[in-house]
Amino acid sequence: MKKLLTMTFACMLLAAGCSNGDDQQANTDPSVNEDQDKQENIENESKNEKNQETNEPDDNQDTEEKNQDEEGQTEEGKDKETSDENNKLSLTNEQAKEVAVQAETSFKEIVNSTEGDSFKVKGYETKEDIVNDLTQVMSQNLAQSLTDAFFVMREGTLYLEPKGGPLWFEKDMDFKLKHPGEKEYVIIQEQNNEMSGNVVMHYTLTHNGDNWVLDQMKSQRKKQNDVSKVTEEQAVELVRKQIGAQGENVKIEFDHMDGNQYVIHVYEVVEQENNSHTATKGWYYVNQDTGEVTNMMN
Repeated sequence: MKKLLTMTFACMLLAAGCSNGDDQQANTDPSVNEDQDKQENIENESKNEKNQETNEPDDNQDTEEKNQDEEGQTEEGKDKETSDENNKLSLTNEQAKEVAVQAETSFKEIVNSTEGDSFKVKGYETKEDIVNDLTQVMSQNLAQSLTDAFFVMREGTLYLEPKGGPLWFEKDMDFKLKHPGEKEYVIIQEQNNEMSGNVVMHYTLTHNGDNWVLDQMKSQRKKQNDVSKVTEEQAVELVRKQIGAQGENVKIEFDHMDGNQYVIHVYEVVEQENNSHTATKGWYYVNQDTGEVTNMMN
Protein backbone atom coordinates (compact mmCIF):
# COMPACT_ATOMS: atom_id res chain seq x y z
CA MET A 1 0.00 0.00 0.00
CA LYS A 2 2.81 2.42 0.84
CA LYS A 3 4.45 1.60 -2.44
CA LEU A 4 1.26 2.35 -4.29
CA LEU A 5 0.88 5.74 -2.59
CA THR A 6 4.52 6.56 -3.16
CA MET A 7 4.26 5.84 -6.86
CA THR A 8 1.06 7.80 -7.17
CA PHE A 9 2.62 10.86 -5.51
CA ALA A 10 5.70 10.54 -7.69
CA CYS A 11 3.53 10.52 -10.81
CA MET A 12 1.72 13.65 -9.68
CA LEU A 13 4.99 15.46 -9.16
CA LEU A 14 6.21 14.35 -12.55
CA ALA A 15 3.02 15.56 -14.22
CA ALA A 16 3.26 18.95 -12.51
CA GLY A 17 6.85 19.30 -13.61
CA CYS A 18 5.94 18.55 -17.20
CA SER A 19 3.18 21.17 -17.17
CA ASN A 20 5.50 23.89 -15.86
CA GLY A 21 8.06 22.96 -18.44
CA ASP A 22 5.54 23.32 -21.26
CA ASP A 23 4.48 26.76 -19.98
CA GLN A 24 8.04 27.95 -19.77
CA GLN A 25 8.76 26.61 -23.22
CA ALA A 26 5.71 28.43 -24.61
CA ASN A 27 6.78 31.68 -23.04
CA THR A 28 10.34 31.47 -24.24
CA ASP A 29 9.77 30.20 -27.79
CA PRO A 30 11.23 32.88 -30.18
CA SER A 31 9.02 31.93 -33.09
CA VAL A 32 5.91 32.58 -31.07
CA ASN A 33 7.12 35.98 -29.97
CA GLU A 34 8.05 36.92 -33.53
CA ASP A 35 4.59 36.04 -34.77
CA GLN A 36 3.03 38.18 -32.06
CA ASP A 37 5.23 41.20 -32.98
CA LYS A 38 4.29 40.89 -36.62
CA GLN A 39 0.64 40.79 -35.73
CA GLU A 40 0.99 43.88 -33.55
CA ASN A 41 2.84 45.75 -36.32
CA ILE A 42 0.12 44.88 -38.81
CA GLU A 43 -2.52 46.13 -36.39
CA ASN A 44 -0.57 49.35 -35.73
CA GLU A 45 -0.07 50.01 -39.44
CA SER A 46 -3.77 49.48 -40.01
CA LYS A 47 -4.58 51.95 -37.23
CA ASN A 48 -2.12 54.55 -38.69
CA GLU A 49 -3.58 54.22 -42.15
CA LYS A 50 -7.04 54.70 -40.72
CA ASN A 51 -5.90 57.78 -38.80
CA GLN A 52 -4.25 59.21 -41.92
CA GLU A 53 -7.43 58.71 -43.90
CA THR A 54 -9.35 60.49 -41.19
CA ASN A 55 -6.93 63.47 -41.08
CA GLU A 56 -6.29 63.67 -44.85
CA PRO A 57 -7.74 66.95 -46.31
CA ASP A 58 -10.68 66.71 -48.65
CA ASP A 59 -9.60 67.33 -52.27
CA ASN A 60 -13.06 68.59 -53.17
CA GLN A 61 -12.98 71.10 -50.32
CA ASP A 62 -9.56 72.38 -51.44
CA THR A 63 -10.85 72.79 -54.99
CA GLU A 64 -13.94 74.64 -53.79
CA GLU A 65 -11.87 77.01 -51.62
CA LYS A 66 -9.50 77.63 -54.51
CA ASN A 67 -12.40 78.46 -56.81
CA GLN A 68 -13.82 80.85 -54.21
CA ASP A 69 -10.46 82.60 -53.92
CA GLU A 70 -10.21 82.90 -57.69
CA GLU A 71 -13.76 84.22 -57.90
CA GLY A 72 -13.00 86.74 -55.15
CA GLN A 73 -9.92 87.94 -57.01
CA THR A 74 -11.94 88.18 -60.23
CA GLU A 75 -14.69 90.21 -58.53
CA GLU A 76 -12.07 92.46 -56.95
CA GLY A 77 -10.51 93.05 -60.37
CA LYS A 78 -13.90 93.85 -61.89
CA ASP A 79 -14.65 96.28 -59.07
CA LYS A 80 -11.30 98.03 -59.65
CA GLU A 81 -11.96 98.27 -63.39
CA THR A 82 -15.43 99.70 -62.73
CA SER A 83 -13.98 102.22 -60.27
CA ASP A 84 -11.29 103.29 -62.76
CA GLU A 85 -13.91 103.69 -65.50
CA ASN A 86 -16.14 105.78 -63.24
CA ASN A 87 -13.22 108.03 -62.33
CA LYS A 88 -12.39 108.39 -66.01
CA LEU A 89 -15.95 109.46 -66.83
CA SER A 90 -16.33 111.91 -63.95
CA LEU A 91 -15.44 115.60 -64.02
CA THR A 92 -14.83 118.12 -61.28
CA ASN A 93 -15.59 121.80 -61.80
CA GLU A 94 -11.92 122.54 -62.36
CA GLN A 95 -11.53 119.73 -64.89
CA ALA A 96 -14.62 120.85 -66.81
CA LYS A 97 -13.31 124.39 -66.82
CA GLU A 98 -9.97 123.19 -68.22
CA VAL A 99 -11.71 121.34 -71.09
CA ALA A 100 -13.61 124.48 -72.14
CA VAL A 101 -10.55 126.74 -71.81
CA GLN A 102 -8.35 124.35 -73.82
CA ALA A 103 -10.85 124.35 -76.69
CA GLU A 104 -10.78 128.15 -76.86
CA THR A 105 -6.98 128.25 -76.62
CA SER A 106 -6.52 125.81 -79.50
CA PHE A 107 -8.93 127.69 -81.75
CA LYS A 108 -7.40 131.09 -81.01
CA GLU A 109 -3.89 129.77 -81.67
CA ILE A 110 -4.98 128.99 -85.24
CA VAL A 111 -6.69 132.37 -85.61
CA ASN A 112 -3.61 134.19 -84.33
CA SER A 113 -1.37 132.35 -86.77
CA THR A 114 -2.67 134.45 -89.70
CA GLU A 115 -0.41 136.87 -91.53
CA GLY A 116 -1.19 140.52 -90.87
CA ASP A 117 -3.95 142.13 -92.91
CA SER A 118 -3.97 139.35 -95.48
CA PHE A 119 -5.45 136.89 -92.95
CA LYS A 120 -3.59 134.07 -94.64
CA VAL A 121 -3.42 131.09 -92.31
CA LYS A 122 0.07 129.76 -91.61
CA GLY A 123 0.85 126.15 -90.82
CA TYR A 124 -2.34 124.76 -92.37
CA GLU A 125 -2.93 123.99 -96.03
CA THR A 126 -6.55 122.79 -95.98
CA LYS A 127 -9.65 122.97 -93.82
CA GLU A 128 -9.22 119.30 -93.05
CA ASP A 129 -5.87 120.09 -91.41
CA ILE A 130 -7.60 122.53 -89.06
CA VAL A 131 -10.40 120.09 -88.28
CA ASN A 132 -7.92 117.33 -87.49
CA ASP A 133 -6.07 119.62 -85.12
CA LEU A 134 -9.21 120.86 -83.36
CA THR A 135 -10.61 117.37 -82.80
CA GLN A 136 -7.98 116.93 -80.10
CA VAL A 137 -10.07 119.27 -77.91
CA MET A 138 -13.46 119.35 -79.70
CA SER A 139 -15.95 116.96 -81.19
CA GLN A 140 -15.78 116.35 -84.94
CA ASN A 141 -19.04 118.24 -85.51
CA LEU A 142 -17.99 121.34 -83.58
CA ALA A 143 -14.52 121.42 -85.15
CA GLN A 144 -16.05 121.18 -88.63
CA SER A 145 -18.68 123.83 -87.86
CA LEU A 146 -16.15 126.38 -86.57
CA THR A 147 -13.76 125.70 -89.43
CA ASP A 148 -16.48 126.22 -92.05
CA ALA A 149 -17.67 129.40 -90.32
CA PHE A 150 -14.31 131.13 -89.90
CA PHE A 151 -11.98 129.81 -92.60
CA VAL A 152 -12.20 129.82 -96.39
CA MET A 153 -10.13 128.50 -99.30
CA ARG A 154 -9.29 130.97 -102.07
CA GLU A 155 -7.22 129.87 -105.06
CA GLY A 156 -5.71 127.01 -103.08
CA THR A 157 -4.81 129.18 -100.10
CA LEU A 158 -6.46 129.07 -96.67
CA TYR A 159 -7.70 132.38 -95.21
CA LEU A 160 -9.40 133.51 -92.02
CA GLU A 161 -12.77 135.24 -92.35
CA PRO A 162 -12.45 138.35 -90.14
CA LYS A 163 -15.63 138.50 -88.06
CA GLY A 164 -16.81 138.19 -84.50
CA GLY A 165 -15.94 134.91 -82.86
CA PRO A 166 -18.10 132.57 -80.78
CA LEU A 167 -18.93 133.27 -77.15
CA TRP A 168 -16.32 131.27 -75.33
CA PHE A 169 -16.43 130.17 -71.72
CA GLU A 170 -15.36 132.94 -69.30
CA LYS A 171 -12.88 131.29 -66.95
CA ASP A 172 -13.04 134.08 -64.35
CA MET A 173 -16.85 134.02 -64.03
CA ASP A 174 -19.07 131.76 -61.96
CA PHE A 175 -20.77 128.78 -63.59
CA LYS A 176 -22.85 125.71 -62.81
CA LEU A 177 -21.96 122.17 -63.86
CA LYS A 178 -24.70 119.64 -64.61
CA HIS A 179 -24.35 115.92 -65.37
CA PRO A 180 -27.31 114.86 -67.55
CA GLY A 181 -25.72 111.65 -68.88
CA GLU A 182 -22.94 109.15 -68.20
CA LYS A 183 -20.66 110.65 -70.85
CA GLU A 184 -21.98 114.21 -70.82
CA TYR A 185 -21.55 117.33 -68.71
CA VAL A 186 -22.99 120.80 -69.33
CA ILE A 187 -21.41 124.06 -68.16
CA ILE A 188 -24.04 126.76 -67.65
CA GLN A 189 -22.77 130.32 -67.44
CA GLU A 190 -24.50 133.71 -67.57
CA GLN A 191 -22.69 136.34 -69.61
CA ASN A 192 -23.45 140.00 -70.22
CA ASN A 193 -21.55 142.21 -72.66
CA GLU A 194 -22.22 144.94 -75.23
CA MET A 195 -22.11 142.61 -78.21
CA SER A 196 -24.28 139.75 -76.96
CA GLY A 197 -26.31 141.40 -74.24
CA ASN A 198 -27.48 139.27 -71.35
CA VAL A 199 -27.30 135.59 -72.37
CA VAL A 200 -27.02 132.18 -70.76
CA MET A 201 -24.38 129.98 -72.38
CA HIS A 202 -24.50 126.17 -72.41
CA TYR A 203 -21.20 124.41 -73.10
CA THR A 204 -21.69 120.66 -73.58
CA LEU A 205 -18.74 118.37 -72.86
CA THR A 206 -18.68 114.76 -74.07
CA HIS A 207 -16.27 111.84 -73.68
CA ASN A 208 -14.94 110.53 -77.00
CA GLY A 209 -13.54 107.30 -75.55
CA ASP A 210 -10.12 108.78 -74.81
CA ASN A 211 -10.75 112.15 -73.21
CA TRP A 212 -13.31 114.89 -72.59
CA VAL A 213 -13.89 117.43 -75.39
CA LEU A 214 -16.10 120.43 -76.05
CA ASP A 215 -19.07 119.27 -78.12
CA GLN A 216 -21.54 122.17 -78.36
CA MET A 217 -21.82 125.89 -77.59
CA LYS A 218 -25.36 127.28 -77.36
CA SER A 219 -26.57 130.68 -76.23
CA GLN A 220 -29.98 131.55 -74.86
CA ARG A 221 -31.21 135.11 -74.45
CA LYS A 222 -32.04 135.71 -70.83
CA LYS A 223 -35.64 136.74 -70.33
CA GLN A 224 -36.38 140.06 -68.75
CA ASN A 225 -38.16 138.49 -65.80
CA ASP A 226 -35.08 136.42 -65.10
CA VAL A 227 -33.03 139.58 -64.42
CA SER A 228 -32.63 140.41 -60.77
CA LYS A 229 -34.76 143.44 -60.02
CA VAL A 230 -33.60 146.41 -57.97
CA THR A 231 -35.63 146.56 -54.76
CA GLU A 232 -37.10 149.70 -53.14
CA GLU A 233 -34.46 149.61 -50.42
CA GLN A 234 -31.69 149.28 -53.00
CA ALA A 235 -33.14 152.18 -55.00
CA VAL A 236 -33.06 154.40 -51.89
CA GLU A 237 -29.45 153.44 -51.20
CA LEU A 238 -28.46 154.15 -54.82
CA VAL A 239 -29.84 157.68 -54.50
CA ARG A 240 -28.14 158.14 -51.14
CA LYS A 241 -24.78 157.20 -52.66
CA GLN A 242 -25.27 159.57 -55.59
CA ILE A 243 -26.17 162.71 -53.59
CA GLY A 244 -23.54 162.06 -50.92
CA ALA A 245 -23.65 162.75 -47.20
CA GLN A 246 -26.53 164.84 -45.92
CA GLY A 247 -27.61 166.17 -42.55
CA GLU A 248 -29.55 164.03 -40.15
CA ASN A 249 -32.71 166.00 -40.98
CA VAL A 250 -32.55 164.95 -44.65
CA LYS A 251 -34.85 162.02 -45.53
CA ILE A 252 -34.65 159.78 -48.60
CA GLU A 253 -37.78 157.72 -49.21
CA PHE A 254 -39.55 155.71 -51.89
CA ASP A 255 -42.66 157.59 -53.05
CA HIS A 256 -44.27 155.61 -55.89
CA MET A 257 -43.67 153.65 -59.11
CA ASP A 258 -43.65 155.28 -62.55
CA GLY A 259 -43.59 152.43 -65.06
CA ASN A 260 -40.42 150.47 -64.27
CA GLN A 261 -38.95 153.46 -62.42
CA TYR A 262 -38.83 153.96 -58.68
CA VAL A 263 -39.62 157.57 -57.74
CA ILE A 264 -37.47 158.56 -54.77
CA HIS A 265 -38.22 161.69 -52.75
CA VAL A 266 -35.40 163.56 -51.01
CA TYR A 267 -36.54 166.14 -48.49
CA GLU A 268 -35.48 167.95 -45.34
CA VAL A 269 -37.44 168.24 -42.12
CA VAL A 270 -37.40 171.87 -40.97
CA GLU A 271 -38.05 172.49 -37.28
CA GLN A 272 -39.68 175.84 -36.31
CA GLU A 273 -40.49 176.43 -32.65
CA ASN A 274 -43.46 174.19 -31.86
CA ASN A 275 -44.05 172.82 -35.37
CA SER A 276 -42.14 171.46 -38.36
CA HIS A 277 -42.51 171.11 -42.12
CA THR A 278 -40.73 169.45 -45.01
CA ALA A 279 -38.69 171.09 -47.75
CA THR A 280 -38.11 169.08 -50.94
CA LYS A 281 -34.48 168.82 -51.97
CA GLY A 282 -34.98 166.56 -55.03
CA TRP A 283 -36.86 163.83 -56.91
CA TYR A 284 -35.04 160.93 -58.48
CA TYR A 285 -35.82 158.07 -60.82
CA VAL A 286 -34.17 154.68 -60.24
CA ASN A 287 -34.52 152.13 -63.05
CA GLN A 288 -35.87 148.91 -61.63
CA ASP A 289 -33.96 146.77 -64.16
CA THR A 290 -30.60 148.54 -64.37
CA GLY A 291 -30.35 150.58 -61.17
CA GLU A 292 -29.62 153.75 -63.15
CA VAL A 293 -30.29 156.94 -61.11
CA THR A 294 -31.73 160.04 -62.86
CA ASN A 295 -32.38 163.46 -61.29
CA MET A 296 -35.95 164.39 -62.24
CA MET A 297 -35.35 168.09 -61.54
CA ASN A 298 -32.57 168.50 -64.13
